[in-house]
This record gives sequence, structure tokens and C-alpha cells, in this order.
Amino acid sequence: MDSQTLQDISIESIDPNPANPRQDVGDVSELAASIAEQGVQQNLVVVPGGEGRYTVVIGHRRLAAARQAGLASLPCAIREWDETTQREIMLVENTQRTDLTALEEGDGYQGLLDLGVSVEQAAQRTGRSEKTVRRRLSIAAIPQAARDKAATAQPTIEQWQAIAELDDQSDLQEQLAATAGTRDWDYTLSTTTEHAARRRWYEAAKTLLDQQQREYTSEEPNGGYYQTPEGCTQLALLAPGKPFEQQEAEWLEARDEGAQPVTRIGMRAWDGKRPTWSEGIALYAQYDIKQVKQERAEREAARQRQREQAEAEQAPAKAHAATSLALRREFIAHLLELKTLPRNTSKGIALLAATAIQGLITGRIDAWGRDSGEILQTLEDIGLQDPRNDDENDTDEGEYEGTGAIIARTIARLDPQRQTLALAYASIESSISWLDWLQDDGLTQSITPLYAALETLGYQTSQPEQDGLDGAYLPEPEPDEENEEEQPDEDEAETATQEENEEDETETGKEPEESEAIEQ
Repeated sequence: MDSQTLQDISIESIDPNPANPRQDVGDVSELAASIAEQGVQQNLVVVPGGEGRYTVVIGHRRLAAARQAGLASLPCAIREWDETTQREIMLVENTQRTDLTALEEGDGYQGLLDLGVSVEQAAQRTGRSEKTVRRRLSIAAIPQAARDKAATAQPTIEQWQAIAELDDQSDLQEQLAATAGTRDWDYTLSTTTEHAARRRWYEAAKTLLDQQQREYTSEEPNGGYYQTPEGCTQLALLAPGKPFEQQEAEWLEARDEGAQPVTRIGMRAWDGKRPTWSEGIALYAQYDIKQVKQERAEREAARQRQREQAEAEQAPAKAHAATSLALRREFIAHLLELKTLPRNTSKGIALLAATAIQGLITGRIDAWGRDSGEILQTLEDIGLQDPRNDDENDTDEGEYEGTGAIIARTIARLDPQRQTLALAYASIESSISWLDWLQDDGLTQSITPLYAALETLGYQTSQPEQDGLDGAYLPEPEPDEENEEEQPDEDEAETATQEENEEDETETGKEPEESEAIEQ
């Protein structure tokens, strides 16, 4: 240090140091009141600034307070320090104060580095560790836009450090800085850290692909998820996390021999604005679209021919089911209109009820669930009026009435026998489909028992109906199945012959031994 000179200097000739790390001297009201009462007890340290002006190195708060107190001059020690020395002294003086922010301290260290001072030298001259200096320097590198976002708060050193670690993601730095000092900090820190990791993974993968001179296409999500490009088959999707090169090597090693080669790479990068499905880098194998479309068209044509053939084969059963259903409904409707039911009505109703109960137990009938509407419709089909269509029984407007209640009111005008007849028949009929004439289970479990009960009630089964009951519409068994049932396997026949021969030999061998034993 050069020799110092102490003298009173006009306060109008003294300027704050623009390189002072402490940008905000804070509230100096109390200090101003003390100076007005007792004067300045400790001199300022200044350096010549040229043209009769001086720049403060030590004493920025005293300068601000003296101006507020209205002093005309201040005692100052004048020293000849270069800019580097000035910055070092201001930084050392301010780091000893608790109100110097980490950002201000970092800017101070950066100012020294700009003048050619190394990190090691800055640490030695300020008494800080090199680790602390480097951490403050990383904070000083935070862009002004992110600093402005945190202007309304006073981030902690840890928060500034977290913002600084996103140095390659300026937009994420701003998002995080905006939540400093708020309850959203932890949540935003988690999301921005994750977003930054994803972006870095993509950038590393792009760098590797560029180095390997492998082309890739950028893909955009459609409605929140990605779609496989036309003409491609997705072989693998390598997601952010483990390094791309390592994931690809592991996938290639695990592939089956002769697997399709990778002929296209899709970069599904996330912009961080909204979540998407199937993110990552997709590996594709390309194929001939025309050939695939032709094969697809041929398959669809074959399926259409099969559908048409099946419809042609099933048409007789469908027509028979419709005709026989109409006859059965007419018969039940006629019974319900009779003043006196036939002699065997009780037995017929019992058979219907038994079949309906069995259907409920086995699950063929879902009376109060899926089939309840069909049961109600069947009741209408046999001539029972839906009470909702009866003006005398209209419910209040807006009142909800379940299907079960409607069914109960539909049969309420019938006597108990007719109620049972109508309900049992409707439950069975609603569970029968035209397909049941083509299926052995449907024929034996529903249709045949229904006709048995109807015949007891006096229904006359037509010959076409009888043919259907006898299985006229059941599919013919496959020829191989018939051969297997009628002709035993050659190996089984040979084994059976050997077993018969062995039994014959055993029986004929026992008789002489028994005879000899008796004679002896």
C-alpha cells in the first residue's frame, strides 16, 4: 500500500465505488442521526478519481448517512490503490458483514477474476476457501433475467446454488428463481431438476449420434402422445435416464438372432411444457407400405368372405328363430287372455318357473341387471301393457322408477298363476338368442326345457321346430373329429391287441398249473 494522506474532502466530490460488492447499503437513518449528533468518528478511505473527485473504497454507509445528515465534508484517508487492490479490500470488508448476499459476494469474486486474479489468489487474499470462492462464482454466473425473477425475495445461499446448477437451462433458472422464498420452491426445484436432466440426456444422445454420423428425425406428440410413423415398426424405445449409448448396447445384446435391423431413429424430445406418453428415442425398422397395405387388404377380404359365408350358413337358423319366437309369444298371449287356464297349467307353470330359476342360478338370466329391460319388453310383446303408457298410473314428472318396479306394476293386474306364467316365460325368453339354436348348451339348457313346459300348457310344436330341437341347426362336427371317435388310433389299437393277447396267455397258463396242483 502507498502512504496515506488524511484530509477533509467536500462530500459533493466523493462518489460511491461502482465495483462495491454491496450494492444496497440498506437503511442508514440511525447512523445519520448519530453522525448529526456526534459527527463522523472514523474516516473514510478513498482513492483519487481524477478532475478533483474521489471514489470511496471503505465507508459507503458512512457516506450515505453523512449526506442524509446534511454534512458538507468528511474526513478521508487518500490512498493510491489500483483497481485490483480496491476490489480485494472492498470484498474482504464486506464478507465480514452478515448482510452481504451470496450473489453480491460472487459478483465481487468475478470482478477480481476479470482483472486477472486467479481463484487461488482470490481465496488467499480474502481468507475464503477455494471451494467457497468457486461456489460463489457459479452463483455470479446466474443471468440477469433469473436474478430479476428473484428480486422480490431474498434467496438463501442454497437456493442460489440450486439455481446456478441449471446454468445450461436459462428458462428453467427463471422458473426456479421466481419461486424463491415461496412455498412452491421445493416443488419447482424437483420439476426443474427433472426437466434439466431429461434435456441433458437428449443433448448427450444427439451429440453421440452426430459423432457416429447416424441420422435421426424429430417427432412431435399428437394429443399428448407419440405415434409410430407410417411404414415403420417400433423395435425399442430408449427412455431418458441411463445413458443412451449404454441402453442401446444392452438392447442390441438382448435381441434375438435374425431380428430386424434398425433403419430409422426418432427423437421424441420433451419441451417441458406438458407431459407426454412414450418419450425417448425410438428405434424403428421400416417396411414396404404398399406390400403391407396389399396384404392387409387381402386379409380383410378373406375375413369378409368368411363373414359372408357364416351369415349365409346361419341365415336359416336366424329365420327359424324369428318365426318360432313369434309363435311362442302368440301362444303365451293367448293363454293370458283365457278366462280359465288349461288343466295342466300348474305343471307347465312349474316347469317354466324351474327353468327360470335354474337360469338365474347358472347366470344365463340376469333378471334385474342386464336383462331386466328385455324382460319388460317381452312382457309387452305378450300383450301386457307397460304402466308408463297408462294415463291412470302415470308417476309424478321427474320421479325416477326402476325397471323392477315397472315390471311389478306391469303384472300387478294378473292373478298369481298368470303372474308366475308371464314372469317365468319372459325371463327365459329374454335370455334366448337365435344363436342358441346353433349351440348345444343353449339348446339343452334353455330352448328344450322351454318347449317342454309350453307343450304341457298345450302348445303344439311344429315339425320345423321339432327339427330344430333335434339339432337340425347345430354345426356339423369336423370330419377329423368323427374319424377320431369312430376309428381308434393305430397305436392304441395295437396296444389293445397286445393287452388282449397277454390276458389270453395268462389265463391259459394258469389252468394247467391249477390242474397239476389238484392232481398232486
